[in-house]
Amino acid sequence: MLQKKSFRFLLFLQIFFVQYCYAQQSETDSLFKRFKNDVQDEHYSNKGRVVWDDETDESFYFLMSNSPIESLIKYTDDSIPAIRAQIFVGLAQKGADESILKEILDNHLEDTAEFIEGVTDLVQRWTVNGYMQFVYDLKWKGKLQMVDFNDRLVKIKENKKNEFHILIPGARHNTITNENLLKIDSLVFSKEGFRILSFTIHIGKKTLTANNVITGRIKRLIRKLKPKDVIYIDEIKGIGPDKMERRLNPIILKIK
Repeated sequence: MLQKKSFRFLLFLQIFFVQYCYAQQSETDSLFKRFKNDVQDEHYSNKGRVVWDDETDESFYFLMSNSPIESLIKYTDDSIPAIRAQIFVGLAQKGADESILKEILDNHLEDTAEFIEGVTDLVQRWTVNGYMQFVYDLKWKGKLQMVDFNDRLVKIKENKKNEFHILIPGARHNTITNENLLKIDSLVFSKEGFRILSFTIHIGKKTLTANNVITGRIKRLIRKLKPKDVIYIDEIKGIGPDKMERRLNPIILKIK
């Protein structure tokens, strides 16, 4: 009887462990998918470059802070070169054992696929193996800074609270679908107590001026837009609780 109870208990523990591991990997896969979508959006928005903007950084930090090292290793074989390289960096900054990093590096000795990162006036072209070797050397020399990914997430959230900008629901990396754009009925500030007075919107060869409302005429033009078409919104004027009028930076949106 005792043996049966012990067997059932061990079987329960085994099932529980398998389910836990599956749930953990499923969560990691979900977080990775979001990060990969952000990188793909950046490629689309920046003509193949990755600038690692706040949105991509946030999804990367979230992936790294909520995933065990063992679950992340497989992503160093992703189809996108920039992702293979960035996951390797994350593993090194997360404190992965040197033997793990060395094995990954050895598996990518012939990985000469290129990727480009950086802003328009300052870009860097890398090969995956060259980038991994660079990071590995820094790690080996003790010059690679370890990262508290949770702390990085907190700082991004704090910066967002202090930002003063227009909210565009559904937009990421300055790209948006027609469907999401058509759901917007007005422009809204990121801070309460502020409102839009007027703006000018450029859609194709049409230029329209409106108050805080996305009019029916504007939406009819939006429906005609195709992927890679660009919308430009400028002359954005708003007013706050102090009754002082402000002019905000222009907004560029690319249809995807």
